[in-house]
Amino acid sequence: MDDLSIPKLKEGLDRRYKTFVDTQVNYQYSAWIYGYISYISAHPVLNRIAGNIDKDHVNDLKNIEKLKVKAFKEIEAVYDDITAKTKKEKFIHNPLFSLFESYDLYKKGAIISSRGVTGSLYDAIEEIIVMLYGLGKVSFIEKYVIFGKDPMGADTIRDFKISESYEEVKEINKRMERAKDITIWGALENLVKTYKAFEYYIADINAPDSSGIGATKFSRGFYIEAVEALKRGERHNMLLSGDPKLSLQRFHLGMLDELDREETEAKMEKNTNSKNIVEQVKDEQEESLNPKIKPFTVIIDGGGYLKFYKEGPKISIAKADTRQFKLIKALSDPLNVFKSVEVVFEDIRIKKDKENPDFENIHIALSAKIAKIVWAIKEIQKIKKLDSRLKFEFDEQKKNIRMFVGSAKRDN
Repeated sequence: MDDLSIPKLKEGLDRRYKTFVDTQVNYQYSAWIYGYISYISAHPVLNRIAGNIDKDHVNDLKNIEKLKVKAFKEIEAVYDDITAKTKKEKFIHNPLFSLFESYDLYKKGAIISSRGVTGSLYDAIEEIIVMLYGLGKVSFIEKYVIFGKDPMGADTIRDFKISESYEEVKEINKRMERAKDITIWGALENLVKTYKAFEYYIADINAPDSSGIGATKFSRGFYIEAVEALKRGERHNMLLSGDPKLSLQRFHLGMLDELDREETEAKMEKNTNSKNIVEQVKDEQEESLNPKIKPFTVIIDGGGYLKFYKEGPKISIAKADTRQFKLIKALSDPLNVFKSVEVVFEDIRIKKDKENPDFENIHIALSAKIAKIVWAIKEIQKIKKLDSRLKFEFDEQKKNIRMFVGSAKRDN
């Protein structure tokens, strides 16, 4: 990210936030929240940061969906077990069968509940278990309950053991509900609800009325009524949740903190990179100018070796007739001087090159020769004892190449 853009982003957010804070008319709150969230949505960087703020919440929601899949299977197993027992004992009870029918309707989606399919099935199983307990069929349900005593000392069902996965779902939901009023994502969730509510309002005032005339003119009175209806959940089932000022304040401060963090990281990365580049150039200059470092090649028993200075150790490169050794030999004398690719290639030719027509083709000869030089460089870079100290550089036209000694490879 260009860190210079971050101050402008913060300025844009601050300007919209201060406009909201200075607003004294309640009915305008939703309009300013709509503008604030729209600004974030339209900017990729802000949108990404807002998405990261909501990441933990999104992860919880994904986890809930996975648990619901497992819970559905666990609840189904309980239902199958209970219904099998009623059939086996030929137990007939019409109110119980009505609960069985309700369970099936929830499962098929014929009855829709705000609890969702899994939640509705869980509630239905609880009702079935409670009814069977009341009918004295304890043996049907004892695996799925924890018994206890009521305040009068009578036996009762204290808790259920229907689905461990759904119990986890309930715990995550409780945690999210508690966190909603203190977390940044909770504030964002409230703001998004307001944003969506205002979207519905815009759609409504721009929709043709019964006479076919578009109600495009902003109506303060109508908007106040719309907001009040939203608060009661009577329009589009979309609530304006929480205190809008507190939600926006919490979210805005969170966004500024994230932008500050990214700005700091960007500057640190820039400074680190600049420092590394300066140090690398300095090291390479020092090593290239070091009079002791004068790489030269030697051949011993058909093997090609390199020494960085006279008293230094021999580093095995490859056989003396290989391209990689020939390349080092060709470019080490003189060192740090550009040589023509054509000349260098002639120095690194091997016998089988005579059979390759690419090197004689006027259109592709230079590219083919460069490709062989690059291959040799890659083989040289694989030699661990060289520690990446041999550097190779083509000129801008890729017609000349040189070799020089650089600093040892760093682990970044």
